[in-house]
Amino acid sequence: MATHPWQQQQHVLTCDLLASWPHGFFTRSVGNNPTQCARHLGLAEGYGLQQIHGAEVLTPDQLPGQGDALLSTQAGILVCVASADCVPVLVAATGVVAAVHAGWRGTAQEILPKVLYRFQQLGVDLGTVRVAIGPAISEPRYPVGEDVAQAVLQTLGQTQPTTHLDLKTINCAQALAQGVRPENIAVSPLCTYDEKDLFFSYRRDGRTGVQLSGIACPYVNI
Repeated sequence: MATHPWQQQQHVLTCDLLASWPHGFFTRSVGNNPTQCARHLGLAEGYGLQQIHGAEVLTPDQLPGQGDALLSTQAGILVCVASADCVPVLVAATGVVAAVHAGWRGTAQEILPKVLYRFQQLGVDLGTVRVAIGPAISEPRYPVGEDVAQAVLQTLGQTQPTTHLDLKTINCAQALAQGVRPENIAVSPLCTYDEKDLFFSYRRDGRTGVQLSGIACPYVNI
């Protein structure tokens, strides 16, 4: 797996892997308004969706709507998901992007592979897709019940019992299984539970706010 540099500037975390696409994993201080996040990146429009911890993939023309991934082929439109321990994933290829919210339920329902299948339907070679997995709760901070662990790990054909889950690593493994190249995947080392000044965390604080993560197609194709 290649190591891709991450930067934090003006309350936004970005990854060099996605340097050609306007994107950001926003910290808690930016707020949870998609349009505000878009303007933070110099874009005019931002969209989010009503998340339901499932595996539905929507496009901006289907909004308002319920789902946990938002896919766009429109240049300059920021598509966003909200999270507060769940895994935010930004997916990019020439002419198409997606923002994905992968909690344990979405991961168990293989939301990221479903998004990658949608990319394939649009004619994208998965070998060219780039996947950035953002800040989320780390394995030591994420104890789960046996039923949750089994539901998630069965997506990788694993059956061994465990008391904690690493959702970032599991989503990475799901992407690899679909044909995304190892060098085209980046995983943020930041844990939302531990980074209290940067991120909201449901496991740490109970009822809490959310931070957004978003990506847009550039105005000039890559």
